[in-house]
Amino acid sequence: MTTVMLLNASPARDKSTSLTFLDELAEQLADAGLEVQRATIKLRRRKPTPDSELDALLDADAIVIGFGLYAYGLPAATMRVFEDLADRAAARSPSQHRPRVYTIVNCGYAVPTTNDEALA
Repeated sequence: MTTVMLLNASPARDKSTSLTFLDELAEQLADAGLEVQRATIKLRRRKPTPDSELDALLDADAIVIGFGLYAYGLPAATMRVFEDLADRAAARSPSQHRPRVYTIVNCGYAVPTTNDEALA
């Protein structure tokens, strides 16, 4: 069975728009017969992401990361997990499975053209 890991990377966590989008996607994926797993990035992470969490992401068939853009970039905790994930993936054998990665980016800027600049 295909496994899709939904990763809520919003600092607002359970009150985020990102989670609303991921919840909707989870329903659609489950209706399509896919196994859905979930994770949330912890705020203020000063230590490296535990290997067990990184392996859970890397062992999925697909990762869907939901986050909002803040001040033209990603939240710092999200960047930390991405860096840890890249390091963990690089340490794996080239023959090991690597998931496809997708994103759902929501933007809350008041001026619509700011979204274009932020995503450039």
